[in-house]
Amino acid sequence: DTGALAAFLMLSDTLCRTCYVDQQYTARLLARDPARRKQALALLALRPSTVLTPMEIPIALERGKLEELLGHRAAAARDFELVISAWGKGDPETQPLVREARAHLAALGAHVAKP
Repeated sequence: DTGALAAFLMLSDTLCRTCYVDQQYTARLLARDPARRKQALALLALRPSTVLTPMEIPIALERGKLEELLGHRAAAARDFELVISAWGKGDPETQPLVREARAHLAALGAHVAKP
């Protein structure tokens, strides 16, 4: 993990403005260390440079999980609701992410939106 994190952290954040997957994996590796979770959250909070990308939804799920760990309940609930709203009626391939978002939202004690 340490080697992978070091390699991902060396990637330029200005040369590749559409490297959402790289940012997501970097955040996942950072989040494994409780002391670096805020750094991971900041990385996931960066707005993609395109108008709209499907990566926004998995990133919202990752961000919600980090916000939940950090005690930011309202922000976490907003991100989980975004996943449910965007993909709740989506293709079967998206449903595992929707189920995960619903589970986290329920754990927060928030109202779980129906698709």
